[in-house]
Amino acid sequence: DVPQPGKPEPTADQLLKAAIILKIGGHAAVVEGGVTAIYSGEPNVTAYAHDNRTFVPVRFVAERMGADVDWENDTQTAVITKDGHTIRMKVGELTYTLDGVTKQLDVPAEFTPSVNNEFRTMVPVRFVTEALGYQVEWDKDRNLAVIIDPAYGWDPDGSVEAETMDQAVSLLTMYGGFV
Repeated sequence: DVPQPGKPEPTADQLLKAAIILKIGGHAAVVEGGVTAIYSGEPNVTAYAHDNRTFVPVRFVAERMGADVDWENDTQTAVITKDGHTIRMKVGELTYTLDGVTKQLDVPAEFTPSVNNEFRTMVPVRFVTEALGYQVEWDKDRNLAVIIDPAYGWDPDGSVEAETMDQAVSLLTMYGGFV
């Protein structure tokens, strides 16, 4: 449940259940308080960083935020829809559109190899999350990207958030190799 004004701050367990937490280089993520594979059966599809940006598989992240994702093969474009909004992002381009309005990226979406010579579309995590109205934070010390509804008021320096990150690391350490 999203916090309401006047209600107590969320606990670490509530934040853990509300967030999507990805470890850079890991093939698993914490979603709804449990550990899940980013792509089942494809351990080489991971969140990764380059050009000072964190890249994530567009379908994995967008669908976990309640969006629908379609792929237009002829134009190499990912189409993300949620709550009446449409994001269109073409692989390799430094622009995307949000409801038909062109926006700028500092790094383009790209492909990463998958199994059977297939590829997954990887996007800068901040692009997808902020375009869909979510907050994204980077925890440098733990090497984690956190995606959460801004109504939770995630404070990167908060003690409850630190406890949440420690729980996520523990879960990913314990179960990450099994998914």
